[in-house]
Amino acid sequence: MKTIRFERDGKVGNIILANPPYNRLDSKFAVGIREAVREASECDIRVVIIRAEGPNFSLGGEVREWPGAPAPVYVAPECYWTRGAPVWDG
Repeated sequence: MKTIRFERDGKVGNIILANPPYNRLDSKFAVGIREAVREASECDIRVVIIRAEGPNFSLGGEVREWPGAPAPVYVAPECYWTRGAPVWDG
């Protein structure tokens, strides 16, 4: 399964993050984004929209893949999440 894909609708290109629900940026992301950008550059589109499948655009990097880096879980006490949007308390 591709985690990023390129689709075209007339002169509009769409690069789609397709790894819901979190659309994490992992090692497949680098390959997929390169491929999608190459596809976009080889056609006569006028604009590229980057969008995502699922409820979240992206929750960031997949830290478990970072070599030698620990993956601690940290949640700031002043920030809580409600329906994907941050709600600040403080």
